[in-house]
Amino acid sequence: MLKIADGTGSGSEAKVTDDNELVTLSTSQCMSLKASIDGRAFGITTPLLTITTTGGRVLWLTNTSDTKNVYIWSLAYAWNGGSTNYNKPLEAKMVVGDTEPTTNTTDYTAICINTGKQTTFQIDAKYWDEVGDGMTGYTAGAEWLPQFIPVGTHVLETLGSIIVSPSAKLSVNLKAIGEVGEASIGLLGYVD
Repeated sequence: MLKIADGTGSGSEAKVTDDNELVTLSTSQCMSLKASIDGRAFGITTPLLTITTTGGRVLWLTNTSDTKNVYIWSLAYAWNGGSTNYNKPLEAKMVVGDTEPTTNTTDYTAICINTGKQTTFQIDAKYWDEVGDGMTGYTAGAEWLPQFIPVGTHVLETLGSIIVSPSAKLSVNLKAIGEVGEASIGLLGYVD
């Protein structure tokens, strides 16, 4: 019988079956948890914004890194359903490849969500300052199919499937359907 021994650490030995298969004991850890522990996880939130029935860009970000990807694992929309009946939906679109807005913006710094770390991220983020119907001076890229958000908080768990590659840009457009209302956006992600 073949015996393989670990030559480091505690010297734990591995077992090889009669079919020459190595028997191992292992665990897996989700990337979002690992990134949080390592200080590579971030959060971005907008304040409560008055969303118009015209709609417009309310959140924009770019990955300013030359080498690392930005992974978004969760995107949450909070919507009050309107200012009169409070039962109207909200339309949300994500736009990939949008250019940087030039007016009606407020700069935002992505926050490290591991309180034990003081990480800064190569993410340039802006949110709408509520002047006009959204951030202006941009050229839209490829729009994803819209999502209709019911009243309350709607969380889109992307599990890191939204990947913003180095130097790429992403924005979110919100539009009130039926009547003006209040909404905010929060997203969680990590850099790797």
